[in-house]
Amino acid sequence: MATQKQLEALRLWRVAEGKAATKDGPKPTRRQVEQAQIRFAESIAYGDLPTQLLPSLRRTLVQRFEETPRAWSRFARRMTVEGIDVDEKVEVYAFNQDNLDDQQKMGDGFVPGGLPSIGRQAPYPQIGLEGTEKTIRAGKVGEAFGIEWEAIVNTRGRRVNLVRDALEAFGRHAANTEDIRLAQKLVKSSGFATASGEGLNGATALSGNPDLYDPEDIATVIGTLLNTQVEGQLVPYSRFAILTSTANAPYIRRAVNARNMVRNPGATSGLSWSEQIDFGAEIEVIGWKWLSSIWSGIGKGAIIVPIPDEDELPVLTVNLLEGYETPSLWIKDSNARQVGGGEVNPEVDGDFDSDAVMTKVRHVVGASSLWNAAIGYTTGANA
Repeated sequence: MATQKQLEALRLWRVAEGKAATKDGPKPTRRQVEQAQIRFAESIAYGDLPTQLLPSLRRTLVQRFEETPRAWSRFARRMTVEGIDVDEKVEVYAFNQDNLDDQQKMGDGFVPGGLPSIGRQAPYPQIGLEGTEKTIRAGKVGEAFGIEWEAIVNTRGRRVNLVRDALEAFGRHAANTEDIRLAQKLVKSSGFATASGEGLNGATALSGNPDLYDPEDIATVIGTLLNTQVEGQLVPYSRFAILTSTANAPYIRRAVNARNMVRNPGATSGLSWSEQIDFGAEIEVIGWKWLSSIWSGIGKGAIIVPIPDEDELPVLTVNLLEGYETPSLWIKDSNARQVGGGEVNPEVDGDFDSDAVMTKVRHVVGASSLWNAAIGYTTGANA
């Protein structure tokens, strides 16, 4: 629960911004705003206002962070790590039939995914339960500002909006970084990230590089990916996301949203008929601005990503630090100590080098491409 000083600091901040001191309260007059701005500036210069405001500052930061849309939540899985910049093993286990001997595999119609035949008085083979050697990790990102608090003092509080503006920028940047980290696993400035160790290494390069503007091409692509083996088994994904640039998305979306195809339209003789389109899976087209921000030449390119259920192997992940899954805000304790000249509050006296109260935001985030065999990608060149 907020202390009385914290509540008073919040009210002062609100009035200095021209807002009501409390919810549903009266809007302050111009004179009240000006007086609050001066008090706000003086409290920064001589008091502990920044630290008293810290709970409200954090709330403002997290609110903007949560309001900023992130595309990754629509197709990637959220995972947590316990450390920063440390590879951590993915605790996912899969049953497999790799240990069946050749005789059983060549037996009476055995197909992987089914049961092998058992001979008279023959032992039952044990299927394997194996952990993965795949790993995920997350790294520290962040930024700081050191002038805004001082600028408010210098302008006698008239630039109080700088505090909220900076926090909202922090929140947007932190949210965007989660998307950016994942997009960087899929594309780079020169094209698709398909080299060894990159996110699309081992994914499916789609034959003919279709532009996906034709519903039949989309159906063919989904059929190809559904026929791809992951860990030696066909995985019946029921949902896919098509990731492309925001400029290209409407054209693919038009094809996906088609409901019927008409054969021989306008024919004056013979048969014409209409048929329902079935892609074999649910499809969402996502125009993702970060793809073209990273790779300006993406054009008609697209990446088709399976969206696994919780009990299926994860494909793409965004990794967050367990217990700290939203950005954190910090105000720096001074490393300066004054000799003479009056009382000094070490919380707000500022940095020794700059006299600025340093404020920073930190976020821990990473991204991984794990079981990606059923990801497809196309340049859209129709080659």
